Amino acid sequence: MQVEFQVSDPKDVVRLDNNAAVLLGNPPVTTMTLKIKTVVNPSTQASEIISLSALCHRSVKTVGETDARLTLKSQQAISLIRPLGDAANKDAGGLTTFPHDFKATVAAKFPTLTPCFNERALISRLLAQIGTWDPDVIIGHNAWGFDMEVLLSRASHYKLPDWHKVGRLKKAQLPFKNGKVTSNSEWVIADAITGRMLCDTYVSGKEFLNKEVSE
Repeated sequence: MQVEFQVSDPKDVVRLDNNAAVLLGNPPVTTMTLKIKTVVNPSTQASEIISLSALCHRSVKTVGETDARLTLKSQQAISLIRPLGDAANKDAGGLTTFPHDFKATVAAKFPTLTPCFNERALISRLLAQIGTWDPDVIIGHNAWGFDMEVLLSRASHYKLPDWHKVGRLKKAQLPFKNGKVTSNSEWVIADAITGRMLCDTYVSGKEFLNKEVSE
């Protein structure tokens, strides 16, 4: 929840010291877990997004265990999928439309799955959802090394104006040029997600593994 306050005099603002912060407790955070499925386009050799799932948890504790009952009540999820082929590039192969009974089957058996017409629509839907959820932390497996780079490069490829919603600053200049990294990819990702934290479980896992091996 975003709240805006206005004071008549800056002197009315009182800074909390460490003792007061301890008494109030650590504020909860909103997290979004993201999983992306990609396929390599045989014509362009570019990794394209064909499906993704995102799960938002609100009121996650940064210290101690989060109440599971509270988490279940405050979580939301979306799953998006598109046809494997690209209507704008039929030479890429694969289906450019869903089977005739696909949407009916999804509505009946997978109500949380949303079919999208193409990759552009799929990414736009995700960006809009990120803006709505406004997560403090984005969590993914190999998010630094692959997922975020693919998401940003595909958003840049389609020149999507809302690409900046992966972060909290509204930026006009796309981080990639023609869908390719223009500089160090980690720096580009860090700059794009300004205002949010990116938690990569793949990187964290390697750190634990290296620690075990060294010991």
